[in-house]
Amino acid sequence: MSKSFKGWTEKAVTKLNLDKIPKKKVKKTDHRELAIAAILKENKIEFEPQYKFHPTRKFRFDFALVKEKIAIEYEGGTWGKSRHTSGKGYANDVVKYRLAVLLGWKLLRYTVQDIEKGAGYQGIITDINNLL
Repeated sequence: MSKSFKGWTEKAVTKLNLDKIPKKKVKKTDHRELAIAAILKENKIEFEPQYKFHPTRKFRFDFALVKEKIAIEYEGGTWGKSRHTSGKGYANDVVKYRLAVLLGWKLLRYTVQDIEKGAGYQGIITDINNLL
């Protein structure tokens, strides 16, 4: 990361070469989610976007390091009205994360602030390395 790095702003992410990142997305992709994909790609970490981890439920991880059973979740919209902050959405997330752990997955969760402040870049890589 260069010393002039100011964080994963939408403008910064659009400058990245993201054409080779698979986009298996159903929903509109937040630029911070693309930043996570770019971090993984830049560090040559194999990942699967929108990975369906449960055999019978439709739950998906934002990113999965399948061989290592490490899931990465970007929790967008935590300060405003969003699915993550509604009662039902939060309850569903709790069920999803509990089932993931019971199936042997390790879970890393990141917020807007984690990604935008630049600490997200080194933090994500450090967190992954700590789980390996």
